[in-house]
Amino acid sequence: MAEGGDMLIAYVLMLVAFLDAAFSFLLVTMLLKPVKMLVSLGERMDRYVTIVYLRFAVLISGSLMLLVAYYLSGAQWIVAVFGAHTLFYFLSWPTRSRLSSDLKLKESEKEVIND
Repeated sequence: MAEGGDMLIAYVLMLVAFLDAAFSFLLVTMLLKPVKMLVSLGERMDRYVTIVYLRFAVLISGSLMLLVAYYLSGAQWIVAVFGAHTLFYFLSWPTRSRLSSDLKLKESEKEVIND
């Protein structure tokens, strides 16, 4: 069993991990605003890929914090919290429909990415 100080650190790390996930969604929203204004579909898609990489880098840092929290506390329920945090990966996974909605693509542009 972990000491009181280690459990406190684990709780703080878990809180920071979920704030980290919320931050990644806000960051992506802010970074996508200027990208939507670009004329070229290719340039918008290139920048979208960079933003997706950044989103996953932020989410991975939260996962590492949960790993450290588990290491410090040894509490099995942190594994369940890690599973809940993993849902953020699935919610933010880049698909064609997500690309279309994130970049507000026109119908002709949607046909290009669906081919």
